[in-house]
Parts: sequence; C-alpha cells; structure tokens
Amino acid sequence: MPKANFFGFYHSHRDKLQTKFITTLKGPTTLVLETTTDEKEHFFELQKYKDKFITNISDSDMDERKYISENIKGTRIHLTNNNGLIFVAGDKDKCLIHSEPKHDDERIFLSILPGTKEEIDELNKRTKENSKKTKY
Repeated sequence: MPKANFFGFYHSHRDKLQTKFITTLKGPTTLVLETTTDEKEHFFELQKYKDKFITNISDSDMDERKYISENIKGTRIHLTNNNGLIFVAGDKDKCLIHSEPKHDDERIFLSILPGTKEEIDELNKRTKENSKKTKY
C-alpha cells in the first residue's frame, strides 16, 4: 500500500495559493484522484490528518490507509511517464487527492515546490523533526 500525502499545507503561510509540480521520468507514477465536492468531503471525513501539515505516515497507519483507499470515490487520473501535473495543496476546494505509488520498481521522480527561503527552511526543519519520530 503506498504512503499517502493527505490534504494539508506544505508551508505555514496559508494566505497564498500553494502549488507543486510533479512528474515521473521512470517507474510508477503518482496516483491522482479527481473528485466532486461531496467525494472530497467524504475523503476528509475518512482521514484524521485534515488540519495538519503533511508529514510522514508510519506503517502503523496501514489499516487506516487501506480503509481510506477502499472507501474513497472519484475518477483516477492515469499519468504516464513524462506527464507532468501542477496541483494545489492545502486549499480543499482546489486540491486533488494524491498518493505515492507502491515502491516496487526503480523510480525517477521530480517534484518542485515553490517557496521563499524561509518557507523552505521551515519545511526542511519540520521534515527532519518528523523523520526522527518515524521509524521505517
């Protein structure tokens, strides 16, 4: 089961639109789901991370992730290698639901998250703190 990136902001400044560009050059592509407003609301009700920053999700959450995956509705967007996508993070009216694919093959993945130096430093600090707490 892939690790999911649940709804959340990358940067603490929530007053501006946060976007991210992703593409996979080789291997499994990011899983993306386009949903209606009702389907998105159902997703947010299913998961407990809706008001937190994106963090690593430990394997102990496997049952919850599997439950969410089996109970969410929407249209899967099938990206292929060399397709790119810009998506909105944090704004639940504009964001897409997405997840990393299963890591069972070599993968070259590119992700670009625009931000100020301060925003990037903050994200790096939070990522390091979360990686110390998460055991894989």
